[in-house]
Amino acid sequence: MIIFIFNIFRFATLQQNALLLYNGRYNEMHDFIALEIVNGQLQYSFSLGGRTSRVQTYISGGVANGQWQHVQISYVN
Repeated sequence: MIIFIFNIFRFATLQQNALLLYNGRYNEMHDFIALEIVNGQLQYSFSLGGRTSRVQTYISGGVANGQWQHVQISYVN
């Protein structure tokens, strides 16, 4: 089976820590996706019912600079 998740959106913020997107139950025991700003960097977390996977970016200067940021998330299994 192939699973494909695709999200595109834009944001602008000065916050160093923020939750930008969340879909699912808030207990990390079920399927969920989350996009956060953690210490100025993007972190994407997801679970398809098993373990939680996290991916964090390193962008020089971070994303919390008041400028419009473009995010594209793709997942293919």
